[in-house]
Amino acid sequence: EVFDEVSNGIGEHMAQDERVTDKEVLTKAVKQMAISEGAEGVAKIASDSEGSITLELDSGAFFKPGSADLQEQAYPFMRAMYEELASPLYKQFNINVEGHTDDDPINTPRYPSNWELSSNRAATVVRFIISETEQDTRTDPNGQKYGVERNRLKATGYSDTQPKVPNRDANGAPIRENQIANRRVVIRISKHTNFNKVKIPKFRRKAKKESAAINSNSEVSTLRASLEMEKQRFQIGLEGQEEKYTEKRKFDSAYASQMVIDAKQIAGAEWRSEVAGINLEQDILLADNFRQQVFK
Repeated sequence: EVFDEVSNGIGEHMAQDERVTDKEVLTKAVKQMAISEGAEGVAKIASDSEGSITLELDSGAFFKPGSADLQEQAYPFMRAMYEELASPLYKQFNINVEGHTDDDPINTPRYPSNWELSSNRAATVVRFIISETEQDTRTDPNGQKYGVERNRLKATGYSDTQPKVPNRDANGAPIRENQIANRRVVIRISKHTNFNKVKIPKFRRKAKKESAAINSNSEVSTLRASLEMEKQRFQIGLEGQEEKYTEKRKFDSAYASQMVIDAKQIAGAEWRSEVAGINLEQDILLADNFRQQVFK
């Protein structure tokens, strides 16, 4: 009985351990980090409807007013956050950073609208993680590198299109505390893919090569046919042209006959050059020149 009780106790303990997921471990670590940094009031950890861990940063505490530049007080928290996310234990998690603003318009050379401000604040967080990764030379006992790969990151700006609470009352007057709540950056940590790899099946490339080869063979066949037609026109047209050529050019009969013989010999050489693989287009051009010289 004692053995059974011990065995059952060990089994229950192991079952409890198995139920603790890497997501729960990461959530607990991020919460503890926020508390240790004294940022639990401006960095709120929760989860969304899709099961992502959410870390909501108060823009007023983390960014300079009307800017995407980090406040000096934000750097210790950002580095501590990176330390948690950089662990090889969480390399299967992706990070989607969202920037949100209130509905007060902004118009500066750097930020012409809230779209630029919100997207730049999200990008600032992403760039910070990338910068820390580039400087991180650590590896774990298994040789896995610390850091966050670039393809695990995503930055999105939503401007004032997704407020948590109404920015204004029924009369259109601004609700200041609500506007402050809506100015935020949300970091969503999940195993959802942030990118899609482009996969090109190998058979498509092979098909392209085969198609190119077929087109090339077709062009060669067309040139060969054209060349053969020119040859036949030569053979038919040159027969009995000695007298006609002599009358038109006022050459003597012997000289005209020799010109025709020479033309036939040259034309025959061009047919042979085609068989030897010499440029077919050049052959046709030469043959056409000979035909024009003899029959014009």
